[in-house]
Amino acid sequence: MVQPRRKFHSQESPFILKDVTNDPFLLYQANLMVAETYRGFTDNTLDLEDVYIELCINDNHQQGYARTIALLGTNPLTGLQQMLGCIRIMMGDDSKPASEHLEVKRILDVEGGWDNFIFEGFNEKKAIEFGRLSIAYEFTIGALKEQGLHLRVIRNLVAGAFQLAKEQFHKDQAWAIMRDHVARAVEQSGIKLIRVPDIMFKMEQNEEFFRRYQRYWVLKKIGFYKVVPEVNPDVIIEN
Repeated sequence: MVQPRRKFHSQESPFILKDVTNDPFLLYQANLMVAETYRGFTDNTLDLEDVYIELCINDNHQQGYARTIALLGTNPLTGLQQMLGCIRIMMGDDSKPASEHLEVKRILDVEGGWDNFIFEGFNEKKAIEFGRLSIAYEFTIGALKEQGLHLRVIRNLVAGAFQLAKEQFHKDQAWAIMRDHVARAVEQSGIKLIRVPDIMFKMEQNEEFFRRYQRYWVLKKIGFYKVVPEVNPDVIIEN
Protein backbone atom coordinates (compact mmCIF):
# COMPACT_ATOMS: atom_id res chain seq x y z
CA MET A 1 0.00 0.00 0.00
CA VAL A 2 1.28 3.46 -0.85
CA GLN A 3 1.67 5.51 2.30
CA PRO A 4 0.30 9.06 2.25
CA ARG A 5 2.71 11.95 2.21
CA ARG A 6 2.97 13.67 5.58
CA LYS A 7 3.12 17.43 5.79
CA PHE A 8 5.52 18.96 8.29
CA HIS A 9 4.03 22.40 7.65
CA SER A 10 0.54 23.84 7.56
CA GLN A 11 0.85 24.98 3.95
CA GLU A 12 1.77 23.07 0.82
CA SER A 13 5.54 22.95 0.79
CA PRO A 14 7.87 23.38 -2.19
CA PHE A 15 10.25 20.85 -0.60
CA ILE A 16 10.06 17.07 -0.39
CA LEU A 17 12.18 15.20 2.13
CA LYS A 18 12.94 11.59 1.35
CA ASP A 19 14.94 8.81 2.97
CA VAL A 20 16.75 7.54 -0.13
CA THR A 21 18.75 4.79 1.57
CA ASN A 22 16.77 2.05 -0.18
CA ASP A 23 16.37 3.89 -3.49
CA PRO A 24 19.44 2.97 -5.59
CA PHE A 25 19.03 5.80 -8.12
CA LEU A 26 18.49 8.61 -5.60
CA LEU A 27 21.08 7.18 -3.22
CA TYR A 28 23.63 7.26 -6.03
CA GLN A 29 22.74 10.90 -6.74
CA ALA A 30 23.13 11.79 -3.06
CA ASN A 31 26.41 9.93 -2.72
CA LEU A 32 27.77 11.57 -5.85
CA MET A 33 26.87 14.98 -4.41
CA VAL A 34 28.73 14.07 -1.21
CA ALA A 35 31.79 12.84 -3.14
CA GLU A 36 31.88 15.96 -5.29
CA THR A 37 31.61 18.16 -2.20
CA TYR A 38 34.28 16.43 -0.14
CA ARG A 39 36.65 15.90 -3.07
CA GLY A 40 37.41 19.61 -2.71
CA PHE A 41 38.69 19.02 0.83
CA THR A 42 41.28 16.40 -0.09
CA ASP A 43 45.05 16.69 -0.41
CA ASN A 44 44.70 15.95 -4.15
CA THR A 45 45.82 12.32 -3.79
CA LEU A 46 42.21 11.09 -4.10
CA ASP A 47 40.03 11.13 -7.18
CA LEU A 48 36.24 11.30 -7.13
CA GLU A 49 35.86 7.50 -7.06
CA ASP A 50 38.24 7.22 -4.09
CA VAL A 51 36.18 9.72 -2.11
CA TYR A 52 32.92 8.05 -3.15
CA ILE A 53 34.12 4.66 -1.93
CA GLU A 54 35.60 5.92 1.33
CA LEU A 55 32.82 8.26 2.44
CA CYS A 56 29.71 6.75 0.88
CA ILE A 57 30.06 2.96 0.76
CA ASN A 58 29.33 1.88 4.28
CA ASP A 59 28.05 -1.32 5.88
CA ASN A 60 26.15 0.77 8.39
CA HIS A 61 23.62 1.58 5.67
CA GLN A 62 22.92 -2.10 5.09
CA GLN A 63 22.66 -2.72 8.84
CA GLY A 64 20.23 0.18 9.32
CA TYR A 65 22.50 2.36 11.47
CA ALA A 66 22.94 4.98 8.75
CA ARG A 67 20.29 6.65 6.62
CA THR A 68 20.78 9.07 3.75
CA ILE A 69 18.18 11.82 3.60
CA ALA A 70 17.64 14.01 0.53
CA LEU A 71 15.79 17.28 0.00
CA LEU A 72 14.07 17.55 -3.36
CA GLY A 73 12.63 20.70 -4.91
CA THR A 74 12.62 23.06 -7.85
CA ASN A 75 15.70 24.87 -9.08
CA PRO A 76 14.52 28.48 -9.66
CA LEU A 77 17.07 28.91 -12.46
CA THR A 78 15.85 25.96 -14.53
CA GLY A 79 12.34 25.31 -13.23
CA LEU A 80 13.26 21.63 -12.95
CA GLN A 81 12.90 19.31 -10.00
CA GLN A 82 16.22 18.16 -8.60
CA MET A 83 18.04 17.06 -5.46
CA LEU A 84 18.83 20.27 -3.56
CA GLY A 85 20.90 18.71 -0.81
CA CYS A 86 21.45 15.63 1.29
CA ILE A 87 22.57 14.64 4.77
CA ARG A 88 23.41 11.40 6.55
CA ILE A 89 22.16 10.42 9.96
CA MET A 90 23.96 7.82 12.05
CA MET A 91 22.36 6.01 14.96
CA GLY A 92 23.63 3.84 17.77
CA ASP A 93 22.64 0.27 18.48
CA ASP A 94 19.89 0.27 21.10
CA SER A 95 20.64 -3.34 22.02
CA LYS A 96 24.19 -2.59 23.19
CA PRO A 97 25.43 -0.57 26.16
CA ALA A 98 27.92 1.31 23.97
CA SER A 99 27.76 2.07 20.27
CA GLU A 100 30.54 1.82 17.72
CA HIS A 101 28.36 3.31 15.00
CA LEU A 102 28.62 6.98 15.93
CA GLU A 103 31.47 8.41 13.87
CA VAL A 104 32.18 11.13 16.41
CA LYS A 105 33.42 8.52 18.91
CA ARG A 106 36.03 7.41 16.39
CA ILE A 107 37.13 10.99 15.66
CA LEU A 108 36.93 12.70 19.07
CA ASP A 109 37.52 12.24 22.77
CA VAL A 110 35.64 14.33 25.31
CA GLU A 111 36.64 15.40 28.79
CA GLY A 112 36.11 12.50 31.19
CA GLY A 113 35.63 10.00 28.35
CA TRP A 114 32.52 9.00 26.44
CA ASP A 115 31.21 6.77 29.23
CA ASN A 116 30.92 9.87 31.45
CA PHE A 117 29.82 12.35 28.81
CA ILE A 118 26.51 13.89 29.92
CA PHE A 119 26.78 17.36 28.36
CA GLU A 120 23.30 18.64 27.51
CA GLY A 121 21.84 15.27 28.45
CA PHE A 122 23.81 13.28 25.85
CA ASN A 123 22.33 9.80 25.48
CA GLU A 124 23.61 7.83 22.52
CA LYS A 125 20.57 5.54 22.56
CA LYS A 126 18.39 8.57 21.86
CA ALA A 127 20.84 10.33 19.56
CA ILE A 128 21.45 10.73 15.88
CA GLU A 129 24.68 12.08 14.45
CA PHE A 130 24.49 14.31 11.40
CA GLY A 131 27.19 14.04 8.76
CA ARG A 132 27.97 14.39 5.06
CA LEU A 133 25.90 17.56 4.68
CA SER A 134 26.02 18.57 1.01
CA ILE A 135 24.18 21.18 -1.04
CA ALA A 136 23.73 21.33 -4.80
CA TYR A 137 26.58 23.42 -6.18
CA GLU A 138 24.42 26.03 -7.88
CA PHE A 139 22.88 26.95 -4.51
CA THR A 140 26.30 27.73 -3.03
CA ILE A 141 27.32 30.45 -5.49
CA GLY A 142 25.90 33.42 -7.38
CA ALA A 143 22.31 34.61 -7.37
CA LEU A 144 20.77 31.65 -5.54
CA LYS A 145 23.21 32.02 -2.65
CA GLU A 146 22.69 35.78 -2.57
CA GLN A 147 18.95 35.12 -2.21
CA GLY A 148 19.70 32.93 0.82
CA LEU A 149 18.25 29.80 -0.75
CA HIS A 150 21.17 27.73 0.54
CA LEU A 151 20.01 28.59 4.07
CA ARG A 152 16.48 27.37 3.27
CA VAL A 153 17.96 24.13 2.00
CA ILE A 154 20.05 23.70 5.15
CA ARG A 155 17.16 24.59 7.48
CA ASN A 156 14.70 22.19 5.89
CA LEU A 157 17.23 19.41 5.39
CA VAL A 158 18.49 19.44 8.99
CA ALA A 159 15.15 20.13 10.69
CA GLY A 160 13.34 17.71 8.38
CA ALA A 161 15.85 14.91 8.91
CA PHE A 162 15.60 15.39 12.67
CA GLN A 163 11.80 15.24 12.49
CA LEU A 164 12.03 12.05 10.43
CA ALA A 165 14.43 10.53 12.97
CA LYS A 166 12.00 11.31 15.80
CA GLU A 167 9.03 9.85 13.95
CA GLN A 168 10.61 6.74 12.47
CA PHE A 169 13.46 5.88 14.83
CA HIS A 170 12.33 7.49 18.10
CA LYS A 171 15.51 9.58 18.43
CA ASP A 172 15.17 12.96 20.12
CA GLN A 173 18.75 14.26 20.15
CA ALA A 174 21.02 15.37 17.32
CA TRP A 175 24.77 15.97 17.33
CA ALA A 176 27.34 16.86 14.68
CA ILE A 177 30.98 17.62 14.03
CA MET A 178 31.09 20.78 11.91
CA ARG A 179 33.57 23.21 10.47
CA ASP A 180 33.07 26.73 11.78
CA HIS A 181 31.71 28.13 8.52
CA VAL A 182 29.16 25.32 8.27
CA ALA A 183 28.08 25.90 11.88
CA ARG A 184 27.58 29.59 11.10
CA ALA A 185 25.40 28.75 8.11
CA VAL A 186 23.32 26.29 10.16
CA GLU A 187 22.75 28.96 12.80
CA GLN A 188 21.95 31.56 10.14
CA SER A 189 19.32 29.18 8.81
CA GLY A 190 17.53 29.41 12.17
CA ILE A 191 18.73 26.23 13.87
CA LYS A 192 20.23 26.44 17.35
CA LEU A 193 23.65 24.93 18.05
CA ILE A 194 25.28 24.31 21.43
CA ARG A 195 29.05 23.88 21.18
CA VAL A 196 30.64 21.13 23.28
CA PRO A 197 33.69 22.41 25.22
CA ASP A 198 37.02 20.66 25.70
CA ILE A 199 37.00 18.21 22.81
CA MET A 200 40.15 16.34 21.83
CA PHE A 201 40.95 14.80 18.45
CA LYS A 202 42.14 11.21 18.24
CA MET A 203 45.22 12.08 16.22
CA GLU A 204 47.08 8.75 16.11
CA GLN A 205 44.03 6.70 15.13
CA ASN A 206 42.99 9.16 12.42
CA GLU A 207 46.28 10.66 11.24
CA GLU A 208 46.01 9.27 7.70
CA PHE A 209 42.32 10.22 7.39
CA PHE A 210 43.03 13.76 8.58
CA ARG A 211 45.90 14.03 6.10
CA ARG A 212 43.86 12.84 3.11
CA TYR A 213 41.08 15.33 3.91
CA GLN A 214 43.40 18.03 5.24
CA ARG A 215 41.39 20.90 3.77
CA TYR A 216 38.42 19.79 5.88
CA TRP A 217 40.20 18.77 9.07
CA VAL A 218 41.66 22.14 9.95
CA LEU A 219 41.31 21.16 13.58
CA LYS A 220 41.23 24.63 15.08
CA LYS A 221 38.21 25.33 12.88
CA ILE A 222 36.24 22.22 13.87
CA GLY A 223 33.64 21.97 16.62
CA PHE A 224 31.30 19.36 18.08
CA TYR A 225 27.74 20.56 18.59
CA LYS A 226 24.39 19.55 19.92
CA VAL A 227 21.93 20.45 17.15
CA VAL A 228 18.58 21.77 18.34
CA PRO A 229 16.19 22.26 15.41
CA GLU A 230 13.53 24.29 17.20
CA VAL A 231 12.01 25.39 13.89
CA ASN A 232 9.34 23.40 12.08
CA PRO A 233 10.61 22.13 8.73
CA ASP A 234 8.75 23.40 5.68
CA VAL A 235 8.77 20.02 3.95
CA ILE A 236 6.60 17.10 2.95
CA ILE A 237 8.05 13.71 3.83
CA GLU A 238 7.66 11.03 1.21
CA ASN A 239 7.97 7.34 2.04
